[in-house]
Amino acid sequence: MSLYKTEAIVLKSNNLGEADKIITLFSSDRGKIRAVARGARRPRNRLAAATQPFCYSDFLIFEGKNLDSISQCQIKESFLKIREDLEKMLYSTYIAELVNEFLPEGEEDKAVFSLVLKTFYSILNNLDIELTTRVFELQFVAMMGYMPNLENCSICGGKLTEFMIYFSPEAGGALCSKCVSKIPAPYGDVSITPGCIKIKKATIEVLKSFLRISLTNLRAIKLPKDIKKEMKQTLRIFIDYHLNKKLKSLSLLNKITLNN
Repeated sequence: MSLYKTEAIVLKSNNLGEADKIITLFSSDRGKIRAVARGARRPRNRLAAATQPFCYSDFLIFEGKNLDSISQCQIKESFLKIREDLEKMLYSTYIAELVNEFLPEGEEDKAVFSLVLKTFYSILNNLDIELTTRVFELQFVAMMGYMPNLENCSICGGKLTEFMIYFSPEAGGALCSKCVSKIPAPYGDVSITPGCIKIKKATIEVLKSFLRISLTNLRAIKLPKDIKKEMKQTLRIFIDYHLNKKLKSLSLLNKITLNN
C-alpha cells in the first residue's frame, strides 16, 4: 500500500458507519479523489477539522484498492467563516457540487484547482458573491471544454449588431434574429423564442469580459440588476443543458437569491 502527499480541497463528505466519512477531495496534482477518513465524525478526532466542507489542507493518504484512506492532514485554510455564513456556505456548496459533477476522478487539472481556490478566497473576503459565482461558472465551463460562443452568431457566423439578441445552449451560444427560427425545440419555461432566451447585447459583452477577468478586479465592477439577472439566466440554462441534471444545492440557493 503506497503513501502519497497532496494538497486538496474538500468538495463533499458522506457518512460511513458510525464514525467515519468518505471524503471527496479535489487535489492539485491528482484531480478528484475519494478517501475514507476514519473516525472523522468524532469531535476530537485529528481528521475532523480538515475534512469539513471547503477546507484546504495538505493530506497524507494511503492508496487503497477501492478507496484511499486519509492518514494525516494539516489545514492551510479552514474557510470556517464561509461555513458560518448561510449565503456564503450555499454559494460555496453550489460551486463544490458543480466541480464534483463535472470533473472525472483521477485527472489532474491545476487550472481548475487554482480557479476553485481563488473563488473560495473571494467569497471568504466578501467580494460580490453573485458576480464571483458568475465568473467561476463561465471560466469553469470553458475550462471543461464547453466554451459558449459569445463572439458571433452560432449558426451563420455573422456579427451580433442588434440591441437584443438570442442565446441558445443547444446551438452553443449567441444567435442573431435571422437564425433564431432555426432552433426547433423549446428549452424549458424560460423560452421566449423556441430553444432560446432573449438577452441584451450588453449582457453578452459583460460575459465576454468575465471570461478573462481576474477575481481580484471584481471590486471595481458595478452592474445593473437586469444585466446580472440575464447573466445568471444565461449561464444557468447553458450549464443545465451540458450537465443534464439538476444540482441539489440549487434549490436552497435559489430561495435566498429569488429577489436578486
